[in-house]
Amino acid sequence: FPSPYSFCLAVAAAGWRVPSPIAIAAMREAPGSLSTADEEPLEYTLLNKRDAKVYRIPPAAGADGHRAGDWTDAIWKGSVRIIGRGKDLTIKLLDNSTGSLFAQCVIPNGEHEKFVERVVDSSRYWVLKIVNGSRHAFIGFGFSDRNDAFDFTCCLQDFKSTFVDRDRDPEESKITEPLKSCKQ
Repeated sequence: FPSPYSFCLAVAAAGWRVPSPIAIAAMREAPGSLSTADEEPLEYTLLNKRDAKVYRIPPAAGADGHRAGDWTDAIWKGSVRIIGRGKDLTIKLLDNSTGSLFAQCVIPNGEHEKFVERVVDSSRYWVLKIVNGSRHAFIGFGFSDRNDAFDFTCCLQDFKSTFVDRDRDPEESKITEPLKSCKQ
């Protein structure tokens, strides 16, 4: 097939289940796949949710981290879109009516742990690190719906396991045997 999209159309026409955007991208980037080495990586949308909120956050009160309960009213409401390109991930916060960009969090090499920190008192809120050149800011981010929050978390983890961790050296991730006891 000339492209993954025509492959999806053929699969759908045959009555089979259509692969997800992550599966399509994995097919393109796998050894012996549909893409060639001289092509730029495709940009694909992994998640699109409409009910996202942004908060101005106070400094963390303790070493344990930020608490969403300390955040007051939302300063912005709109959509969140997670876009993957190669091994890089971008979280874009977009206005619902105009589609204009409010902020974006660029995550190189899918290392979301450095840019997206879960709050300690809720499963629906995070602190995003927004970088602009040499400057950065932290904003509170979250969803009203627990299912949207679950989808967001899964999307970050799936991207890392599918595109970043698969290229790690197998010797690095090999489990070694525990040392034998010297006791007799």
